[in-house]
Amino acid sequence: MTNKLNANNLNEFVNYCREFYDEKTSTLYPFASEAEIRQAAIAHMTDPNPLFPFDGDSADREAVRERIIETRRVTGFGMPDFDTLVRLNRMNQMANAGRLA
Repeated sequence: MTNKLNANNLNEFVNYCREFYDEKTSTLYPFASEAEIRQAAIAHMTDPNPLFPFDGDSADREAVRERIIETRRVTGFGMPDFDTLVRLNRMNQMANAGRLA
C-alpha cells in the first residue's frame, strides 16, 4: 500500500483497522467506533513526521490504535489499558463459546 492518501487507500486501511478494532463488528479487540478509527487513520496517514513509512501493515494499524488511545486520554474519555481489553475480550469469547459459567 502506498503512503499517498487517497479515498481507495484510506478506505482499504480503515477497513483493515476495523477488522481488529471496530466496536460493532470486530471479534478481536472491539473498542473503537468507525469514526474514531477513520479519524486516527487519516491523522496517521497524513503525519508530516512519521516514525516509520506508511505501509498499511500491522505496525500502522497499531499506530492507529495508539492514536485512538491517546486521543481518549487527552480528551478525558479514558479507557482501560490494551492488555485489559485483550483479557476482557478473551473472557467474552470464552463465554460466547460456553466455556465460562
